[in-house]
Order: sequence, then C-alpha cells, then structure tokens
Amino acid sequence: MKVSFNIRVSNKDAKEELEKRSFQVKNAVIYTVSGMEPDDVQDQEGISNLENMLKNKINGFLESGNVVHVYTTEKIVQ
Repeated sequence: MKVSFNIRVSNKDAKEELEKRSFQVKNAVIYTVSGMEPDDVQDQEGISNLENMLKNKINGFLESGNVVHVYTTEKIVQ
C-alpha cells in the first residue's frame, strides 16, 4: 500500500516545526500504515480513520500548534 498526505496545521510556527520534524511524521505514517490491511482503507470511513489516527499521533509531538487536518492525496493498494 502506498499513501500520500498533505497536513494542514494551525499556524506558521507549527508549519516550521512540522518541517523540522518531518522524520517523525514519516515514522508515524509508516508505523500507522504498517499496522493496517489494504481493506482497512478501501472506503471513506477507513481513510477518515487513518487521517484521524495520523492527526492524533502528530499532535502528540507537535509543540508549536496543532494539526488541523490530514488530507489523503494519493492511495495505491496492491
């Protein structure tokens, strides 16, 4: 499974922090997606659940603001 995201944050400071913590964001994505089956993201509810899980994980380490929304921009399931 390959999934790409865009992340909207609450302010400019949070954006800068998110860029600096990109390795943590990638790690959160990998850990979250690796625990899922392709069927888990086949419908809108599954994608929404994935976006919310990532939002919560990223908000757990973001200090300068928060994630407003995670947008799924690409999804390929093999």
